[in-house]
Order: sequence, then structure tokens, then C-alpha cells
Amino acid sequence: MTDTTLRRPPFDPELEAALALVGDQLPSTLTPEMIPLMRQSPVSGEEEIFAVLAERGFTRRDVTIAGHGGDEIVVSVVEKEGRTGTGPGFFHTHGGGMIIGNRWLGVAGFLEWAERFNGVIVTV
Repeated sequence: MTDTTLRRPPFDPELEAALALVGDQLPSTLTPEMIPLMRQSPVSGEEEIFAVLAERGFTRRDVTIAGHGGDEIVVSVVEKEGRTGTGPGFFHTHGGGMIIGNRWLGVAGFLEWAERFNGVIVTV
């Protein structure tokens, strides 16, 4: 085996830049044994996003839905207070939420669209 067979392919340049920003906060490799400790991390952002929602006139409610195998999944529905009519739905998932973080990380990025298009955000 040569040295070149051990190298990973390069990341997309945009992803590489994002990874560089968090490189000193997260390990470069995750193992199953590390996940329980990472889930105890205080990275939630809930209080901050709840304050932003209130300031911008959004309401939120939690809905429990059935998941695969009957497990319960809590999703949050976010919309402008008093919203009527129709508009698009924005489905948000925090990509790393199975390991660290929660459904609220990244929701603020959808608020402008929800306002502009009379939309509803669902985050899981």
C-alpha cells in the first residue's frame, strides 16, 4: 500500500472553509464511544432562538408524531403570530442533530423566508 492510498479525497472548498472554523472545537474524527459525551454538550441555542422568535413575532408549538417503529418524534412548528392564508412549508433538519445540537440550530436562517412568503417552518 502506498502513501497515496491512505489519503482521503479533498473536501468541497466551501465545506473545507466551514470545517476550518470549527476545527479547534470538534475532533476531526468521531467514534461511537465519543457520541454520549458530545450529546452532553451545552450547544443548544434554544434560549437565543426563542428570544429571536418572540422579537420577530413568531409562535412555536411542539407536535409529537409517530416515527419508524412507533418511536415518538417531536417536531416544532414555527409561524408568524396570527398567520392566515397559504404559503410554503420549510422543513428544517439540523444535519448533526443525531450527535450534537438540536432541532433549533439553524432555524433563524428560515425566518426571513417565512415572513416574506407567509410560510411555516417545521423543524425536527
